[in-house]
Amino acid sequence: MVVKLFFVFFDFVQLVSYVPCMVHIVLTSFARYFCFVHYDVSLST
Repeated sequence: MVVKLFFVFFDFVQLVSYVPCMVHIVLTSFARYFCFVHYDVSLST
């Protein structure tokens, strides 16, 4: 029982530590896309 609880807790900790990484990846790709679009617009004008 305690071992199972520990593994559930461990999975939860892994998930929580994984979330900021995913958010960072999403935000960087979004920022890169936004900068690219902005750069493209400023080039065409």
